[in-house]
Amino acid sequence: MNKIDKSCKICDGKLFLKFLFNKKPRGETNFYINKKNYYRETYQCLNCKHFYSIHNIDLKNIYKNKYVKDTYGNLIENKFLKVINLKYKKSDNKKRCRRIINFLNFHFINIKNINILDIGSGLGVFPYIMKTKGLDITALDPDTQCCELMKKYEIKNINSEFKRGTLSKKFNLITLNKVLEHFKNPKILIQNIRANLKMNHLIYIEVPDGEKASKINKNREEFFIEHWHCFSKKSLKIFLNKVGLEILKIDSIQEPSSKYTLFAFAKFK
Repeated sequence: MNKIDKSCKICDGKLFLKFLFNKKPRGETNFYINKKNYYRETYQCLNCKHFYSIHNIDLKNIYKNKYVKDTYGNLIENKFLKVINLKYKKSDNKKRCRRIINFLNFHFINIKNINILDIGSGLGVFPYIMKTKGLDITALDPDTQCCELMKKYEIKNINSEFKRGTLSKKFNLITLNKVLEHFKNPKILIQNIRANLKMNHLIYIEVPDGEKASKINKNREEFFIEHWHCFSKKSLKIFLNKVGLEILKIDSIQEPSSKYTLFAFAKFK
């Protein structure tokens, strides 16, 4: 087991053991982990309420051609079609699109003149819906199958991980929907994004709300193994401030899928 720092990397508060997992929770993707080797711990900060997942299980390559297949099997397109056809009241993505479009309408004279980069697009449902609204959006994802699916549905995409120097183009809006929690050090990702964001323009972030999810039980999706972090509203505010972002709006919601989620609009100071 990796050693856990005694203090929170976000606020320097003290950490305590919140949850212990010695078997895969129901619904968690099977990443071919030997059942005998399944062991992990979740620590929480006493001050900012942030959650950290600690384990020795190697997840390094799960996002390259395997993550989506392991999650959805060989029915990737079926899953895509099912999700895009959900009614508004039952769709996380359609509510997300409306939330973002409403916010953008306050910041731009004509939102159809702006360009958007969505990092970690997965199946491509969010960029597909944004495209149907007439917006110029580019999806970026390391999973080849996802990118082939998006190409079929005429979604502009780049089959790559996002790293410094991956793209030379600058965007009016960069979206990170349930992405930060998959990085051990999400600060690096935010710092690298700056080079691809136009001056004084926007970032939209969604992360799991661990504080609310923890009040239900530890086996919720918010705490699945691929999430190194789970935020609270307080820890997200502190984190965004530390990486040089000015928060324009932040809120906590429960999505139609039942996920507890924090979202924020921000820009670099």
